[in-house]
Amino acid sequence: MQRQETGSAAASLVVVLAAALAFGAGVWFVWRDWRLGAWLVNLLASLLLFAALGMWIGGRPDSVLIDNRNVISLSRLQMAAWSALILSALLTAAGLNMRIAPDAALNIALPEELLWLMGISASSLAGSALILNTKRSAAADPDLVRQTLGRTSSSDGADLTRQGVLVANASPREAHWSDLFTGEEVGNFSQLDLSRVQMFYISFLTVVVYGVMLGSLFASRHGFIDHFPAISGQLVGLIAISHGGYLAVKAVPHSQRGNPAGAGTPPDPPGN
Repeated sequence: MQRQETGSAAASLVVVLAAALAFGAGVWFVWRDWRLGAWLVNLLASLLLFAALGMWIGGRPDSVLIDNRNVISLSRLQMAAWSALILSALLTAAGLNMRIAPDAALNIALPEELLWLMGISASSLAGSALILNTKRSAAADPDLVRQTLGRTSSSDGADLTRQGVLVANASPREAHWSDLFTGEEVGNFSQLDLSRVQMFYISFLTVVVYGVMLGSLFASRHGFIDHFPAISGQLVGLIAISHGGYLAVKAVPHSQRGNPAGAGTPPDPPGN
């Protein structure tokens, strides 16, 4: 991605200042022992930090979610969501514990199921990148490429290109949140991907519910925080199945293959 100048730099500076103020407010809340407020402010500060990095690198606050195809990535979204949720909770709990026992502030037991869940999220992000990388060297049928890119470009005004059999946007500014639910190849780019819908639904449900559990922990527990709420092993299994199905569907070819010799030749721009 190209770094945006002037306006983006100023906007990113504003967001950085907002994040710094939020973290400062979180410290004050911790000092006052306002536990739930401290965590919520630290969560907001974490999200603002992501937004600041996005503005600085890609010129838009959600750039942290945009992959090298210039589309919003579902695996990046769920990884970012869990990172913000858990890391802000750890920061808050450690800060609260420092008021009681500074030498043991990080003695916080994380449930094994939570570690598995974070590992599944990280593995899904890495696996998704590996699968997409193999498809960049494949060639799609030229007629299908022209038909798909021409139809989609004319319908929403997007400037589309391709990477092997994968459809890509020409610029990060072309990324849309609808990318979360549609296919990635020229053969299914304009179609709804049910594996993505399922994974988004389960991830959203789990993040929200675990967030409520963390909020309840900070609101009701006084004294030293030595553990985080437990997660059902069956729920982690369901999440693993969802991620496995998502990666399996991603790995299956969805486009008629063309001549490999022409894989590196981009199609004619629509309308030319």
